[in-house]
Amino acid sequence: MRKYFTIIALITLSLGVQAQNPIPSGARFLNVGVGFSNHGIPINAGMDFGIGHNLSLGFDVTHRFDYKFENWGVAGTFNYHFNQVLNIPSNWDFYAGLNVGAAFGNGYSDVDLGAQIGGRYFFNSNIGINLQLGGGNNFSGTRVGLTFKL
Repeated sequence: MRKYFTIIALITLSLGVQAQNPIPSGARFLNVGVGFSNHGIPINAGMDFGIGHNLSLGFDVTHRFDYKFENWGVAGTFNYHFNQVLNIPSNWDFYAGLNVGAAFGNGYSDVDLGAQIGGRYFFNSNIGINLQLGGGNNFSGTRVGLTFKL
């Protein structure tokens, strides 16, 4: 068993050397965008903070509205970034994670747990495009927007 662990650790380390961490510790990404869902059009803004090897914490604020439904949501996010594991170039960023948030509006409030998967492509060292799919809560649906490295 120890032999297999050593082999897996060496493979993981060798992959990590070939790709740059997309969100290094201390980095900040500002995300803004618009989405599509069964409950109208969400407009969102948020930040991601690099906290360690391929990990980020962040938050999102969303305003969702359609002809009969309107609410606000605030969520905390946790993501794992797959670039080093999958040997993806540093101008791309693929991630997946969980979020927990609160939604309120139209006379109700709710606390939800959800998941997201997404990716970014950076045109240059500071600006990129973002696409994210989510499920399970107020932040569900498809989002597209811009990311700015701060």
